[in-house]
Amino acid sequence: MPQSSILWRSRARTLDFRTPIEATGTAKAGNAAEGQAGIKSSTGKITPPSLFKGVLLTELLNQAGGADSSMGIEIVAEDGYAMTFSADQVASGDFIAYDPGTGDETQSAGALQALVAYEMDGQPLNVDRDGTLRLVVISEKNNQVVDGHWSVKFVETMSIKPLVEDWVLTLEGAITDTIDRGSYESCSTGSCHPATWTDDSAQTWAGTPLYILVGRVDDENKHDDGAFNKDLADAGYTVDIIASDGYTVTLDSTRIKNNMNLLVAYAVNENPLVDDNFCLLYTSPSPRDRTRSRMPS
Repeated sequence: MPQSSILWRSRARTLDFRTPIEATGTAKAGNAAEGQAGIKSSTGKITPPSLFKGVLLTELLNQAGGADSSMGIEIVAEDGYAMTFSADQVASGDFIAYDPGTGDETQSAGALQALVAYEMDGQPLNVDRDGTLRLVVISEKNNQVVDGHWSVKFVETMSIKPLVEDWVLTLEGAITDTIDRGSYESCSTGSCHPATWTDDSAQTWAGTPLYILVGRVDDENKHDDGAFNKDLADAGYTVDIIASDGYTVTLDSTRIKNNMNLLVAYAVNENPLVDDNFCLLYTSPSPRDRTRSRMPS
């Protein structure tokens, strides 16, 4: 990786950093930017700011054709870890910043910008620790750090995709019911049936507890008080969660009963799920229950 440039292959609105082809696009030294970036881990550990050099995410977006407020930007690492930003978040630098000395939230960090970095403190990134490219959030001064999940190491691709896609979830039991995206999001917010889970990478998933969905079809009572039939659950049955590719997770009714630790998520970090996670993700904060599955559209 030349210290003065980032090269990529542009294909279907995806920038693939694994196969540099200079003829199809180069972020040259004239487009390079630098700034101070550090992180605060989910446990509160502070990694102080260092000087990073690279190419602003906004610059890469422009060279990929731009993105309006309806689009999301997905950064994917070598191990498949992905972080999704909204185009508005990238354009406005909407990140929570913390004081590196105290760890407290600060409003005096100045302008924040996402940067795809290839240098740290004047040297190429440590390929064993960071990969050849790393996403960081920079400011002009060394007076801020951001949540660690915004710092993605071993970056391989950047994709620009619609933030919202329509889908329908089909529920089959004693009766059959369908829920469209708008209704599901409404059910998962406010005072209806919201549930959230923050994973080991500090990404927050939002959705509705699985038992609420089961309660819509376990008998004729879809939504009133006691919609989830506890007597039936105690008597015993199984629930199959079937992905669009046929992958199936089977759970016992007693495990589902009133379990807030099993949710079907529609969003992560307030962004709708896309592609491998689209349209719904079944997940759990409980080690015993933890599993994931793409859900049927």
